[in-house]
Amino acid sequence: MRSAIVLAGLILTAPALAAEPVDTALVLEVDVSLSVNDQRYELQKEGIAAAFESKSVTDAITSGGHGAIEVTVVEFSDPDRQIQVVPWTRIASVADAAALAQRIRAVHRSSRGLTGVADAMLAARDM
Repeated sequence: MRSAIVLAGLILTAPALAAEPVDTALVLEVDVSLSVNDQRYELQKEGIAAAFESKSVTDAITSGGHGAIEVTVVEFSDPDRQIQVVPWTRIASVADAAALAQRIRAVHRSSRGLTGVADAMLAARDM
């Protein structure tokens, strides 16, 4: 079982299952519960996408020991609703990060329900 560090909506997991070595496997959790209106949902997506377009973020990604990370995006609402909307994606360059940003922006909201944060974090830990 991989260990996980939970930090305000994101999960960092050990990159043991990556096809190629990576420095970090990152699960980004996006709240799509009823408490999040469409404007706030878009704000979450845009913030994540903009981060991957940031030079400081891409510099950090490419400066690690393996020069790469893996990222997935999961939307959550009800305790039984954790939907992986962006599959595991290897980021090893500015172009990879930009492509991920565009993919994130293209995601359509998967659900609207109650807020199951604890269940979302448990599901991310097991990814």
